[in-house]
Amino acid sequence: MKIAAVAFVLALASVPAKAEPALTGAALLGLCEGGSIQQAQCDGYLRGVSNTLDFIGSGVPAAGIAQGCVPQDAPALKLRSIMIKMLHRPEIHKSAPAASLAMTAFSAAFRCNPSGPYRDAEERLGRAIR
Repeated sequence: MKIAAVAFVLALASVPAKAEPALTGAALLGLCEGGSIQQAQCDGYLRGVSNTLDFIGSGVPAAGIAQGCVPQDAPALKLRSIMIKMLHRPEIHKSAPAASLAMTAFSAAFRCNPSGPYRDAEERLGRAIR
């Protein structure tokens, strides 16, 4: 059932439609470093990405799709901190889609090891994207 749902979502994503441009890494950084309302928008966006990774990770791994296991109890501030740290790295293309950048950051920071702690996630992210 999950595979069918993912296939349906991917099929919808491939249909051309007039929509607003995708959120870029630069725009996400602006939200994450903005005022409290913008930070709440950033947190909601990042939680959505982490939930998507959780959904993808619970099915059959697919080639080219990021895998990550963000703990459900990971504080929003931790997710935002990981994202800001990644987006401040000079080699990161901030014009890339924010969802792709967030999936990459969370996949690097939160390996699929449910028994492992996540307090060193920022350090692992730094090693993964060097």
